[in-house]
Amino acid sequence: MPEPSKLIARFSILLIMLAAMTFSCLSMAGQDSDQPCTHFLKSISSDKEQPLLDLYVQSFIAPKKAEQRLPAVERKIDPTYSSLRQAIFLLVKYNIEQAEGDNDIKAMSYIRELKQLGEKTGSKWMVAEAWLAEASELVDKRNYELAESTVAVVVDLARELEYSSLLARALKWQGNIYIDRSEYKQGLQSYQNAYEIFLGCGDKLQIARVLSNISTVYIRMEEWGKADHYLSQALDIYHEQAFSNPFAEAILHINGSVITKYLNRPDERVAHIREAMKMAAKTSSYRVKLTALMNLSAMQQDHGMPQKAMESSIACLSRICC
Repeated sequence: MPEPSKLIARFSILLIMLAAMTFSCLSMAGQDSDQPCTHFLKSISSDKEQPLLDLYVQSFIAPKKAEQRLPAVERKIDPTYSSLRQAIFLLVKYNIEQAEGDNDIKAMSYIRELKQLGEKTGSKWMVAEAWLAEASELVDKRNYELAESTVAVVVDLARELEYSSLLARALKWQGNIYIDRSEYKQGLQSYQNAYEIFLGCGDKLQIARVLSNISTVYIRMEEWGKADHYLSQALDIYHEQAFSNPFAEAILHINGSVITKYLNRPDERVAHIREAMKMAAKTSSYRVKLTALMNLSAMQQDHGMPQKAMESSIACLSRICC
């Protein structure tokens, strides 16, 4: 985790006040569900597609179980019947591979298929979903300029289509880009906008992930108490709902490992890093694997294990170079 710049320090008080105003009034009241938003997909589907939509939801909250159910659902609901079914099956497979797989190339192959299908059929929502996945990969590779322009197009399309779930996910990634570039005011605003949409439809997994994103802002600003507060909320929601998404869980524990380091809670730090490494090994995300390794190396160095720290650092370098 890089040290914050002097510029961050000068603006930290202003940003803390902004964040307090932004998030202090948010509550969990008014939710009618605790699962990913599927309003848009339901609006373009028939009742026959409901088992497929259920599988789509499960691919977010428990991808391993979705993977186990996938063959049975494919037998029941022929994916070749319509382009809609093909698209949702591709998104299910992508979600499973991203969260539970170890092959980012395979994960993105589903996105390429989805994009081609959308272009062939003239489906804006399919192309927009593909573009958002491509943008997230660009962020992983730190190609922020192209990622930002891609996300901006997705935001516009999602608004045009009234596809609220896609809009919220795009706004979250927009926030990630801002934060990675130390543009904290804009990032917090994007997170707030995404949070409110997820709150409105009751998507608790995404709510937890946005809270984790907010904790990252405070990590960057070295506001450890505030970072711990938001991450604790995220972890509580994640565990209360018994979610099982290694991609999301790895990020939660990566943040936890950094926070507990600076709050001088070494046992918790070790526990977070162990969980982060275990979860990261199950995902296809290059960035998650690399960040978990970097934190492991830092912990090993702090605990007087220079040889192990060196080995972890070499593993990090091999991922960067390859």
